[in-house]
Amino acid sequence: MTDTAAVEILADADADLPAFGHRSDYIQAILTHDVDDQYWTGLDHRDRVADVTVPVSSIGGWYDICLPGQIRDFTTLQAAGRPARLSIGPWTHTSVDNTVIRARQSSSVSPTHAAHSRRSAPW
Repeated sequence: MTDTAAVEILADADADLPAFGHRSDYIQAILTHDVDDQYWTGLDHRDRVADVTVPVSSIGGWYDICLPGQIRDFTTLQAAGRPARLSIGPWTHTSVDNTVIRARQSSSVSPTHAAHSRRSAPW
């Protein structure tokens, strides 16, 4: 089964089966607990994002379950005047073999290359 097929049934409680071939406690937690649920309190870092001072480059996918948080963090960084880039493309959070998306899969034009083509700094 492809990532796309798993995404098509993501709202289904069985979405982890085609995506990973087995139950995923993490996926089940995502489906069970809303983003603001107390379940996530120990993992929530929203209050610290604006304090990040190093340049941040994030890659997200339109079908990535983490995209809303990445967009939120990106806008927080920008509002705080921090150097941040966000690239979003037509992929999920992981590839079919459950590995993180590789740079070669993301785009042939990097944010740095695009910035240089505009004669501006990448940050």
